[in-house]
Amino acid sequence: MPDENTSSDENTSSEDENTLPVPERICDGVPRAKGTFFHFADCLYYKNPGGFFRISPDSSVTLMDAENAYIPTVLVNANPITGRGTAYESPNRLGIQKRVCYTAVAETQTAAFSGDGLKRAFATGITDALGLQNVYFDNNKVPKALYRFDPQSGVVIFLTAPADGVTITFEVNTGNCLYHLPESNVDSVDEVRVNGATLTPVQDYTTDFISGTVTFRESPPVDSPVTENTVEIVYSRADSTHAQQCQMVMDCACTAVCTDGNVPATCIVFGGGAEHPDTLLWSHRPDYWPLSHVHSISDDTDA
Repeated sequence: MPDENTSSDENTSSEDENTLPVPERICDGVPRAKGTFFHFADCLYYKNPGGFFRISPDSSVTLMDAENAYIPTVLVNANPITGRGTAYESPNRLGIQKRVCYTAVAETQTAAFSGDGLKRAFATGITDALGLQNVYFDNNKVPKALYRFDPQSGVVIFLTAPADGVTITFEVNTGNCLYHLPESNVDSVDEVRVNGATLTPVQDYTTDFISGTVTFRESPPVDSPVTENTVEIVYSRADSTHAQQCQMVMDCACTAVCTDGNVPATCIVFGGGAEHPDTLLWSHRPDYWPLSHVHSISDDTDA
């Protein structure tokens, strides 16, 4: 007579084996090297030498490369005339895109005429102006109460005709249409926004990649008082070191995720690259590896 307990155990074991999940391939092209899984911000990540992947809750896989890299804002309060501003975020080792935020400024154009003692209206030839800053008779500033200015037509009308032979100089504030990037010889201009609205290439602006400039069809508005960072330009430029900087991230073999007490993980550390075994890279988000966030273990005096 068979052992009933033995038969029951065998059946249970067989049922458990039949309910085990079947492995499913979710990604191809993963380098065949030992790697590390880590969890960060509701997603699972896999990092090994030569590979870096994000696995979302729906099992979709994203390669953490230049196309999916965070775009750092490298300058804020930039001056469109010079392309210089306040450094904000470091460039990303993974990507070649950079964002610059400009504060729209006005330019001053001048127009000069000679009075004849009869003429009261003068067309400056500067239309759609932001305003008339100053008017001079020879070197003497004229009070604003003595003239009117139409910014659309650019015409100035005096209450009394300027004297014969006096030199009349108008200083007119106009918008600035030419914006300089902080770099020349760029690869592309990828996005332009003014006051949050995305503009259309050619229709709203043109670009010169060699000189690194963007020319607007209409000058971005200048607020009074001035509103900062109303113009955003995203451009791409891969310099001679980009491939090496990106490879420093991709070659790392070791991963550590750090946290502060009971809060979720806040910092990721990569290391163990074959070409830079003593170098640690760290970041607060997986898609952004700043050039400034690097540490060499060999520099530690206590090592």
